[in-house]
This record gives sequence, structure tokens and C-alpha cells, in this order.
Amino acid sequence: MNQNPSAVAYTEIYAADGPAAVAYFRRYGFTEVATATGADQHSTLLEAGPVRVIVTTPAARTYGPVSEWLARHGDAVADIALYRDDVEQVLERASAAGLGVHRPGQGGPAVVQGLGALRHTMLDLIDVDPGDPLVPGRAWSPVQDGRRDLSDEGRAEPLREVDHLAVCLPPGELAATAELYRRVWDMEVVDSQRIEAGPTAMDSLVLRDALGVTYVMAEPDPTRAPGQVDEFVKGHGAAGIQHIAWRVDDLVEAVTGFARRGVEFPPAPPATYYEDLAARFAGTPGLPAQLPDLQATGIVLDVDHGGTLLQIFTRAPHQRGLLFYELIERRGATGFGERNVVALFEARERDLARLAAAS
Repeated sequence: MNQNPSAVAYTEIYAADGPAAVAYFRRYGFTEVATATGADQHSTLLEAGPVRVIVTTPAARTYGPVSEWLARHGDAVADIALYRDDVEQVLERASAAGLGVHRPGQGGPAVVQGLGALRHTMLDLIDVDPGDPLVPGRAWSPVQDGRRDLSDEGRAEPLREVDHLAVCLPPGELAATAELYRRVWDMEVVDSQRIEAGPTAMDSLVLRDALGVTYVMAEPDPTRAPGQVDEFVKGHGAAGIQHIAWRVDDLVEAVTGFARRGVEFPPAPPATYYEDLAARFAGTPGLPAQLPDLQATGIVLDVDHGGTLLQIFTRAPHQRGLLFYELIERRGATGFGERNVVALFEARERDLARLAAAS
């Protein structure tokens, strides 16, 4: 069996403009695999190596659950589908915790209501092969010419896995949400931190399960100025996924190649950030020589006990501008770049301010 490395079967994104969203994902080298059309929605399944995304949009001239969801929340992640070998136990724990559990007939996968407006489709590893691109639960029609590459902009650095999913929560919900995911999905809290960026502050917990699914959950400090976590919750109307982080093998190459294909990135950290890197990590093998590439691409870097971590956020043209993506390269590092977080979030804050001024 071809085990999916992260155990995330797919992320499903509801988008008001499905073709535009599909066109955006092609810039990362995603390939269209199949489509499925229902009475009130149309879905496109895309694949980049082991990473799968489903883009779902309302069917033309209809108003149904997807349209209603989009009216409330805007373009966003609606489903994180998970491969599990203990689906029945998860469903029992979810029911005991008071979460909504839907068991469709005719052998379809069960669905558990997650945090905010998010749901989790549960795919049983006993019955489902993660190597099968046509994930169950819909009447997929394979693309006529196979897994055609939708892009003509040249080679893309391959995505390796979903590294983590970043969650924004309303103030006061972090501890309860983390405990819920710990109990229902048997996750472990592996890190905690407080992040202060200018006048804003937030607290976060990192949760991971035995198969590697990782959530970075954050809530804002209500005694400080509102920041991007507050903005996400307000604009989305609930807790939800703020960004998806994809791991690559060579981040400099990925940023360079994706930029040629039309992926946009927020403003880079100031030059002083890279001057500080040179001073702090002068003894790190290969770093001095790579600093010009990092500065040219806007990549941030940190070092932990396991190795080096490279990160960058990307821009996405989704409705309301709340959902975006992260690219990450791990050279042995196991953390999330505690010293990167402020630089990343300050870059995101500058980007939001620039976009607001231009609108």
C-alpha cells in the first residue's frame, strides 16, 4: 500500500470562482485528475505528487449548501480529509464529545464536524488505498487525457506533503479546541508558544497525531491590538484554516520556479533581518553562501536542535483574502521556526496593509 506520508488525504476548498482557483493551483504544478458534478456543486480533484486538493464551487444558477457556506465564510478550507486505521473509534469519541457525525449510506466515508465550520472526512485505511487518486465518496469522471499538467509555464519544484495546517481561533477557545482534538483524534500537544509582533500578540499550540497530521492552533490576546488572527476569524465568521503549509525539498528553487509560474509572495523582511541571520548563524554550514539567495527570494530561516528550517508565505487570490499558503523546507529541523514566526507574521501584516490601501 502506498501510504500517504502525512495521512492527509486531501484538503477541500470551497471557492466562489472554481476555474480561477484551479488555475491558481496549476502554478504549483498541480495536475487535474478528475471532476464530479452534483445537483448544486462541481468539484475538481487536483494532485501534486502525494498532495491532493479538491476545489468545489456552486453549480451554475443554483443555490445550495456550497453557496450558503460561501456566503457565510468566503473562500476557505471546508474539509480536511484524513486517512485513519481507527475510524470507528474516532467516530465513537466524536459522538461522545458532542460533535456532529454523519454516516452516509452505500459505503461512503463518514464525516465528523471539526472546529468552526471545518469538517473531517474519515477514510478508513482498511478499505481505502491512499495510492488511488480517485478518493471515495463522489462519482468522479477522470480527465479525458489522463492526469494532464494544466500548466505550460515549465517545471515546478514538487510538493512533498502537507507539513502542517494553521488554525485561527477566537479568543479563549485555544485550550478547549486543543483538548477536543487531543481526545477525539488522539493528538498530542508537542509545542506551545506566545508570539508578539508589534502591538499584537497570540498564543499557540502545536498538535500532532501518530501519522504526522499537524495543526498549529492560534488564538489572539484580546488585551492587545487586533491582528491577522482576529481578522481571519472576523472575515471567516468562525474558527478555521488560515493557511496550508506544503513541504518542498529545495525552497529557493521552489520560490524561483513558482514565481515564474505566477505565484506571488508577500513583501520580504527588511535587510536587517538577513544581517541578523548572518550574525546569529555564522557557523551554520552553507548558510553564509546562501544568504543572498534567501534575501533575494524573501525566505526566512531558523535553526533548532534538529537542523535548519526555511519558510515563506505565498499570496492567494481567494475571495476575502483570508486563505493563503506556506512553503517550507526542513533540513532536519522539527520545529516551526519560533524566531521566524514574528518575521513571517510581520511580512503578512505589511502585505495586508498594502492590499487594504490598494483596495
